[in-house]
Amino acid sequence: MFIIRDWRTVIRAGWKNLIRTRKGKTLIVAGILIAILVVSLVGFEVTSLPIFCSSCHNMKPYYESWQVSSHNEVNCIKCHSDPGLVPYLKTKANGLVEVAIYLSGNLPTNYQTEVSDESCLREGCHSQERLKEEKLDFKKGISFEHETHLETLRDDFRLRCTSCHSQIVQDEHISVASSTCFSCHFKGVEPNEGTAECTLCHSALAEMTEVKFNHEPILKAG
Repeated sequence: MFIIRDWRTVIRAGWKNLIRTRKGKTLIVAGILIAILVVSLVGFEVTSLPIFCSSCHNMKPYYESWQVSSHNEVNCIKCHSDPGLVPYLKTKANGLVEVAIYLSGNLPTNYQTEVSDESCLREGCHSQERLKEEKLDFKKGISFEHETHLETLRDDFRLRCTSCHSQIVQDEHISVASSTCFSCHFKGVEPNEGTAECTLCHSALAEMTEVKFNHEPILKAG
């Protein structure tokens, strides 16, 4: 017991002597700042993980749809924050506000988020040049080219990535719904004219085919 008490006395005395000197105070302040920095960096990293987002039960449907999407190896922060340090810190600050709202129980009924084109086209992700070169099959018999949609459209209208890639379809992460195509191509347009022209999306028939059909049973049925 004497040895333990003696060591405690030595430690207390050493601590008092340390905080009395300028060098000691500098070391203490530096240690506190380093500890704050380490905790902050660890916190930034942990809160950037998708599993952290799913810890709020209201985010589970979005987390689950992300898990089965083509972006399931990309952390949430990569898309939901613009490139650069300032946007990253701003996103983190907004995240703290959202956590506070969640803990308060005042949850919104409708969640809306914004993913900028800069996030989609950041280095290591999608390339605008490559997108313009690719020709895709949206669905069977329906082709799609990014190039014509990335240009300025009628009335100086420009599309963003999320104009088409959104989460209108429940449980599907940023998939493209056919209804999104319809709202641009067919609204206020005459059939098979302008943006509603069939061959803009559908391939023209290579050749005509003959199909025999007996109408007599239909006529007899009335």
